[in-house]
Amino acid sequence: MNIIEWPIIETLILLAVSGTVAWFLQWGWTRFLRFAWSSGLDPRYRLAHTVAPFRLLVGLAVVGIALAPYRPSGSPEGVAIFIGLLALAVMVGFNYFRDIVGGVALSLRRPFTLHDQIATATISGRVVDIGLTRVRIRTPDGGLADLPNRELSGDRIRTSGAHGHALPIEVRVPVRAGQNVRRFAAALNDQVFLSCFVDAGAPIIVDVETEAEIIVRATPTHPDDADELRSDIAARAALALHKT
Repeated sequence: MNIIEWPIIETLILLAVSGTVAWFLQWGWTRFLRFAWSSGLDPRYRLAHTVAPFRLLVGLAVVGIALAPYRPSGSPEGVAIFIGLLALAVMVGFNYFRDIVGGVALSLRRPFTLHDQIATATISGRVVDIGLTRVRIRTPDGGLADLPNRELSGDRIRTSGAHGHALPIEVRVPVRAGQNVRRFAAALNDQVFLSCFVDAGAPIIVDVETEAEIIVRATPTHPDDADELRSDIAARAALALHKT
């Protein structure tokens, strides 16, 4: 019996060949995007939203080619194996599939693009990569965080891109009598930096005006979030006061 007649061996061979071709296609598309962005052909980084659909199409092609030996047009055993493999893939990768659907939804909606400053109810940062299942952002502390697309597609996202027009706001925070104003200012600065309404890419200034008052100057992630940022700074001032 020829070894190629074994469906599992044929599947592995097809998977290896198609996976290699898919890797080169993805590498070539990534290089093209970098060239387009570095040469100014896509100044608004709109092509960043093609990454998820492109990877999805390539992935579907690889899976379709790899499962060719189990196509349903064969024997009843082949049909049963095909359905079983498909069901197993769905069960094992349920959240992964949800992330893929979320990535495609984000590509269609385009609530943000590469290098935009975004904020959700739990995290804020600047977008550094838009993928098929994850969006990677650089957080205010300099770290990297991967946000699942299924969560981003369902969350309210506040965006402040390089083309945004949010203006800085000023909040005056009173200092309690006898409070160490320098320690309070340092704690308040840390708290404001963590706010999901503040644009971490813009300067955050905490000045000690007098021994009884501190002035906080910060920029909201979106022009509509100015009031929310003021309220959040006031709440975080109370938290910083409690900690010091």
